Amino acid sequence: MVSKIDDSVGAVVTALEQKGMFENSVIIFMSDNGAPTVGEFRNWGSNYPLKGLKGTLWEGGVRSPSFISSQLFLQKGRVSNDLIHVTDWFPTLLSAANGDVSFLDLDIDGTDIWSSLVYNFDTTRRSTLLNIDEKNRNAALILSNFKLIVGSTKNGTYDNYYGEIGDENLEPVDYNTSAVAKSPAAKAIDKVSYSPTSEFEYMSLRELATLRCLDPTVKRTECDLSGKILV
Repeated sequence: MVSKIDDSVGAVVTALEQKGMFENSVIIFMSDNGAPTVGEFRNWGSNYPLKGLKGTLWEGGVRSPSFISSQLFLQKGRVSNDLIHVTDWFPTLLSAANGDVSFLDLDIDGTDIWSSLVYNFDTTRRSTLLNIDEKNRNAALILSNFKLIVGSTKNGTYDNYYGEIGDENLEPVDYNTSAVAKSPAAKAIDKVSYSPTSEFEYMSLRELATLRCLDPTVKRTECDLSGKILV
């Protein structure tokens, strides 16, 4: 599946370049939730080392990796630790298109983070309400480096760690940066990018984007991930 996505990204970038649209495009990959690693609709995804899964208010259910690329960014090839909520994309993409959400006279939850993406500024978002479920009597919100969870999911059924631990793959010795550099997506982006990411930089970016326990020697169920909220 990942390989086919890589092929597709390469085809899309090439098509945008041929149409003269790539320099003014914004490409986003994102998910609205963590993997459903157990249950009726389980898949082979893993939220390791985060607790919970899709449908829960733990980090494994609400935190997901995202990727955004554009020639409009002045600061490229970086990993962001800013708090971003899915509702932020509407005002952010409107701002990217030189629109102004204030003219719409809408009371929206999203925050415009376009300047943060372009210039690597800190975002103004410091908090977000994750959910209030009056039927199941649970709720959660994030404020700065703190998170409050009230109640649980299905009487605590999914309040644990699920999916493959992945200990044997945390530091794969056969990670092939040359294969990444020669992939359809990488070759297409390098061809049209003003400052393409070099093969040498792949490993450092991968290291920055890897989420680990604060103490790698502790057991998985004792993993403490308090601190920064990663995007």
